[in-house]
Amino acid sequence: MDFIITYDNYKEIYDNIFHRDYDYIYFSLGSKYNYNNINVHNHLLPNFLLYNNYKNILAISIDDYSNTYSLEKNINYINKNKSDNITYYLFNHICIKQTIKPIIEYFLNKCIQYEISNIMICNYIKFINPKGTEIKNENDIPVEIINILKKNIYNKYSNCFYDWISYNKYNCNYLCNYYYLDNKIIDYKICKIIKYFLITNYLNKKLYNKYLCILFDITNISNNTKIINSEYEIYF
Repeated sequence: MDFIITYDNYKEIYDNIFHRDYDYIYFSLGSKYNYNNINVHNHLLPNFLLYNNYKNILAISIDDYSNTYSLEKNINYINKNKSDNITYYLFNHICIKQTIKPIIEYFLNKCIQYEISNIMICNYIKFINPKGTEIKNENDIPVEIINILKKNIYNKYSNCFYDWISYNKYNCNYLCNYYYLDNKIIDYKICKIIKYFLITNYLNKKLYNKYLCILFDITNISNNTKIINSEYEIYF
């Protein structure tokens, strides 16, 4: 583990850690390893980060790491499993709409400054039984990220945003990509409907296969492989 970032020092840390030598950056929100019954450890270290040809990877996980036991558990897991070409930072911060915007924009500005094009922004902020503000965060944060990526200055990264499907043990490995047909970011409400139908399997076969092209398997060793046909069997 390389460092713990906080909301008070993230600009300073970003200024110090960014450089042109990164081949790839994995930026995740809500990726803390805290459940044993599903593969959430893949949120911290997706397989394609561990099995790749990149020489230098920067990984940043933003979540509430204020609990000492949880922090140590995540640090131990990362140190035990990450490869030598990965530099990893944990960002101790509770993700809410009001504060996530400046964090992501500063991150993207650094990517632009150092001409880093290979990035992946993943949102894992989901709750098993969401209530009140948790429901609001689940809905607001993806919308906020999409709105950021719609800005002209960040448009080159519009295909880099992925949203986790759910805690369901059959869907927990899958992310939904918001960059869709004709180089446009589809509306978040539409994407929620698509995800719902994928999960409940109500779409007819033709439409089902059409929308599978926006899914991504984080357990796959290739970050270029999306689920696009029935050879990848998915259960809902």
